[in-house]
Amino acid sequence: MKKIKFSNENADLKYSNWIATLIDLMKPANLYLIAGRGTAKSTDILAKRTIDIVYDIPRASFAFVSDTYVNLMTNIIPAIMLGWESRMNFYEGIHFVADEEPPANWIKPYIKTFSYKHTLGTFNGCKFFLKSLDRPSINAGISVVHHFGDEAKYLNESKLRKLFPTLRGDALLYGHSHYYMGHTFCSDMADPSIGEDDWMLRMEKKMDKQQIKTILQCAFVVNDINIELIQAQENKCSQREIDKILKLKARWDERLS
Repeated sequence: MKKIKFSNENADLKYSNWIATLIDLMKPANLYLIAGRGTAKSTDILAKRTIDIVYDIPRASFAFVSDTYVNLMTNIIPAIMLGWESRMNFYEGIHFVADEEPPANWIKPYIKTFSYKHTLGTFNGCKFFLKSLDRPSINAGISVVHHFGDEAKYLNESKLRKLFPTLRGDALLYGHSHYYMGHTFCSDMADPSIGEDDWMLRMEKKMDKQQIKTILQCAFVVNDINIELIQAQENKCSQREIDKILKLKARWDERLS
């Protein structure tokens, strides 16, 4: 792989902390992140990851969960939407709508929808159910392919486990994605002495550290190929050369997935 050189003229410069950058490179199927305040867990990490999954699994349904619906709608969802619009160029009315039926010309979800209350809908047919653990009965019956949660230290583990069976999307429709049947939860450190739940700490034993290293090594190769492809297109290289890069990219994308 040839060395890539950047300049202000051929790069779209954006700022990101190193944790968010590593997550963006690895794109793990399951993410349980404990990070301090100011790590941009909502406006950067969760906002970027939700969009990645929206594009990777169009027409799928997901669930955002919080301890209470008030907390979800007052703190969490506004922060996600702020990240979408201010950092990801993903705009309300153009790419998503909240609590209303999407425009008729937008792609429809695989699962037919009759109510749009307490949901977010996207232009490519994805739907986010907005759920809380203080009313577990309203969570029954939904079927989603990925769970999202912020401020996970406020999520009671026993109540959360009752939500997990809703993760049951159709493998024929969504199984191509490594995000299928996955979890994304973020929080700062829980303090059990004041009633917060440290359930995410128990997820560490499920991590395969060697696999994570292999994924990261592969992700660096894919990143370099993507850069080379963009530069080849910008420099108006021959279609033969671009096709060669695309074939290489397809092989490495498959390895990374």
